Amino acid sequence: MNYPPYGTPEYYSNLFSDIIADSEHPQAIESILEGFELAINSWIDYHGSAHKHYRELMAAFQSVTSSFPPAHLKTQEETEIPVIKTGASK
Repeated sequence: MNYPPYGTPEYYSNLFSDIIADSEHPQAIESILEGFELAINSWIDYHGSAHKHYRELMAAFQSVTSSFPPAHLKTQEETEIPVIKTGASK
């Protein structure tokens, strides 16, 4: 079967068609709307949790790096890439 590319109007039309087909049943419309609400809340919970984890990661990172001098306070010598001398002649 040939599916339309992800993200195109035709792609979403196919998804909605399955839902619309179910709406012929009397209780389906309420269930469809409730299901949509549940899906939105699920994504809100997921992203809220991800946000919390990213904040925890940032706090851990900052606690480890808090003793490092900020990049704008480093001397030019500190920010230059060191030359590694191998002893081989050029």
